[in-house]
Parts: sequence; structure tokens; C-alpha cells
Amino acid sequence: MFGNLKGEKHLTLEECTNFIDYRGKTPVLSESGIRIINAKSVGNGFFKYIDEYISEDIFNSWMKRGFPAPGNVLFVTEGHTFGNVCRIPSDLQKFAMGQRVITMRGNKEILNNAFLAQYMQTISFQIDIDKYKTGSSAQGIRSKELKKILVPIPSIELQNKFADFVSQVDKLKFGMIKGLNTLLVTINLKELLNVVYEIEQLKRKQKYRLDETIDFFILLLNNYLI
Repeated sequence: MFGNLKGEKHLTLEECTNFIDYRGKTPVLSESGIRIINAKSVGNGFFKYIDEYISEDIFNSWMKRGFPAPGNVLFVTEGHTFGNVCRIPSDLQKFAMGQRVITMRGNKEILNNAFLAQYMQTISFQIDIDKYKTGSSAQGIRSKELKKILVPIPSIELQNKFADFVSQVDKLKFGMIKGLNTLLVTINLKELLNVVYEIEQLKRKQKYRLDETIDFFILLLNNYLI
């Protein structure tokens, strides 16, 4: 879809989104309480549940700049994960915002958040933010520069259809991962590791020629265990 948007109307992020920005001072963390979302929570297209919290009292005094909502778009503005994008998951209803991340909320009449999040993961968007980024080792972008970046605005009907498609793909991926995890739980990993160990020993002694299927199986298992 994103390869055919050159002819579409374009708006700056300032014109089609609202920014919620809690960058600056870091709130005092606690061992439990209300989850805080920061740059560590934002993977490259997925949300990471980081066990960092603030107390109820800190939350009430801290959250004065607006309340992000599930589905809003998170963007990492600096550091080694600069440029990472994901959406706030639907199961988070109460949370606080922390460092190095800006929340964007599309104006619902013209911009679907799911569409925005997907576009912000494209090469075109990455090229645009590279024009405004600062620093060499610790890269980042200022909020006022981020707001200047243009995004394509196809019809909201087309965006909504695209968002529905993305949702279906996500559900399919979740189902596949859940099924794989269920399968792996039923396997006796101790016995499996013993088999892998024996295979590796045979390979080292070069007594047997192992086919590519076994090599692939070992690679898959190693990746799972890591």
C-alpha cells in the first residue's frame, strides 16, 4: 500500500496528529504500582512490557500533560532505539508516560492510528526523520522538527480497511505463536537437548554425514532457547 502513495495528499504530523510529550524530568520509580511506558517499552513494531512502575501518588502529580490511550502511537525520540515505533496495547488502561518517547494521536476524521504506526515503520519515513536527526552516536530528533515531517493521507475509508487488514494479520501471527509455544511445552526439552548434544558430538567426530534437515532443526532449537 505504501508504495503507491506519492499522489496522495500529504500533511505534516503537526497538522494531522496531537502530540503528548512527557520528556524531560524522570519520575521516581517504585517496585509496584502503575506501569510506566518509556523508550524501553517500544520495540520495532511491537510493545514490550517492562516491569517499571510509579506509585499512585506520583502518578497523580506526574500525569499533567494529557493522557495517552490504547491504540495511540509511540515514537522513540533519542538513544539506541531512536526511531522505534509501536502502538499502546489495548490491555493497558491505566499507565504513566516516561522518558525519550512521544505519543501521537491521529485526528480521527483524517488519520487512523494503525495506518500511521505502519507508515512510520517504512523506509520513506525513516529517510525523512534522518533529515532532521541530531547527534552522531546518540541520535535524536526534536519535537518541533518531528512535527514538520509529512505523512500521506489517503481516504479515511481506505485507511480503516488497511487497519482492519493489519489487525487480522496480527491475530494470525498471535495464533501461530501461541500454537508453537503449546507444542514446545509438550516436548521433553531435557531429552531433546540430549539428542542435540549427541548429534553435535557425532558431527565433531565426523563419523556420520548429517543432512540439512538436522542442521536446520538444531538452528531452530538454539534460536528458541536463546
